[in-house]
Amino acid sequence: MSKPDFAKIFGSLKPDLLMYDLYQPWAEEVARSHNIPAVKLLTSTAAFLSYFFHSYIKPDARAPPFPLIYSKEIEQRRLNKLMQSANAMTKKNPGGGDSDGGDFFSGSNKQIALITTSRAIEAKYIDYLQDVHCYRKAIPVGSLIHEQGDHNDYEYVELMDWLGKKDEHSTVFVSFGSEHFLSKDESEEIAFGLERSDVNFIWVVRFPKTDELEAQLPKGFLERVGDRGRVVEGWVPQQRILNHQSIGGFVSHCGFNSVMESIDFGVPIIAMPVHLDQPVNAGLMVEIGVAVEIVRDDEGKVHREEIAKVVKSVIVEETGDVLRNRVREISENSKYVSGKEMDAAVQELIHLCKN
Repeated sequence: MSKPDFAKIFGSLKPDLLMYDLYQPWAEEVARSHNIPAVKLLTSTAAFLSYFFHSYIKPDARAPPFPLIYSKEIEQRRLNKLMQSANAMTKKNPGGGDSDGGDFFSGSNKQIALITTSRAIEAKYIDYLQDVHCYRKAIPVGSLIHEQGDHNDYEYVELMDWLGKKDEHSTVFVSFGSEHFLSKDESEEIAFGLERSDVNFIWVVRFPKTDELEAQLPKGFLERVGDRGRVVEGWVPQQRILNHQSIGGFVSHCGFNSVMESIDFGVPIIAMPVHLDQPVNAGLMVEIGVAVEIVRDDEGKVHREEIAKVVKSVIVEETGDVLRNRVREISENSKYVSGKEMDAAVQELIHLCKN
């Protein structure tokens, strides 16, 4: 429905280049009609895109030629639902934009695509996107992490003061992003897991209604953990917390932004993926040695004993030291190559516009 108005604006502005994301495949068609180059900006991990494109382009193949992720049956079912949704959207929007006939998710081997990742993290998956002819070039541009300022930090003076009194690497940060609400059962298992782990924690919670904190948490939980933990509703300065010396691990849903922030600040990831690309992201982080995963059961449920065991292993035991050393190594390497990757991307775009 946006396409006609977008076409008018585009024709008026006459830009040198269009960047568009995965969900506006018709945008490239508008640019092409004005003889203006268009480039996709992909904001998922190359690992997830490789798996997804492989399943989409080669549906009869059992698995891509690398051992990763979606090995659990419940995750496979979720992926299949996602694939069905993609196929339905392609049929609903035939000829919607890509140069090779309008496939919604597959690209054109004449295209280039920018991808918000680094070869320091997933070189083989970036290469695979090109090997299966999704794109002529898949060009990494780094994480594009936007550093937050001190906006509203005055609201969190007490929290940061509390964190500042904890020993180095003694505290776990727990947050599941802004797009998913945990069920009451999941919230309870996390609460009991944190309680049993006996480590310090900051837990960011989000509920459909702002008055549900007491109802969602186990009775007496806040009193029992006392000064060992802080439960915060809504928003917190995540980057500032992750960059604090007292933080020793990050229990994360493994959304790509959170994953890259954790790597950037050298914090080990305790992966508890929820949906969509997150299980793949979690598997990738485990594969490169910066994460351990809280394993769900065959029905996709998470259990307090597993949460307590994994959290304790990262914060208290030797596992955490090994992970911290590895994530620092990855972080330094990623920062070293990110400037070169961005320079290469800029040169590619300049060449595209000139030609």
